[in-house]
Amino acid sequence: MVTQIFLATNFATQLRFLNSCLFPSWGSNIPLSSSFKYVDASKASILSNLEPFVAMLMGLILLYKPITGFEILGSVLIVGGVLISTYQRKGMVRHNR
Repeated sequence: MVTQIFLATNFATQLRFLNSCLFPSWGSNIPLSSSFKYVDASKASILSNLEPFVAMLMGLILLYKPITGFEILGSVLIVGGVLISTYQRKGMVRHNR
């Protein structure tokens, strides 16, 4: 079996690759990093777990990408984990007072 490796030698293809990889990461991580001045890092890290869920929704809204059963399951697990950690943290704060 022969495996072909595609190397992007075209400048436009390389530019698209960088655009699809680097800029979304910078676009989400720079505001997250700058928010640490205003929000506790543990709260910001909980919200950063929603990033795949938001990406799935944006794919649905902007690109009309259908959502699969595994994505729904993953979304339920992500949102559930964020809710559990948020309410668990609020319970710890109340308990410590």
